[in-house]
Amino acid sequence: MLEAAERAPEGGLRAAVLAAGAALMAQEAALTALDAQAGDGYLGASMRRGAEALSALPMAAWSSPEVALTAIGHALRRAIAGSS
Repeated sequence: MLEAAERAPEGGLRAAVLAAGAALMAQEAALTALDAQAGDGYLGASMRRGAEALSALPMAAWSSPEVALTAIGHALRRAIAGSS
C-alpha cells in the first residue's frame, strides 16, 4: 500500500527522481566506460553518489515541489560537488 506522501503529487516527483537515480546506478559501469574515453572516468561513480544522496533524503524533503527541488539541489551539490 502506498503511503500518503507517495499518492500526493510530490510522491510522483519522489518516485520519478528515485527511478532516475536507480537507472543511473544500474548504468554505472557503462557511464564510467564512456567517460573514460572522453574524460576522467568518474561519471559513473559520481552519478551513483548522487543517486544514493537522493535516496537518503527524508520524507519531509518531499513535502512540496519547492522543498523537494531545494533538497535535491543541496543533496546533489554535497554528493557530487566538483564533478565536471
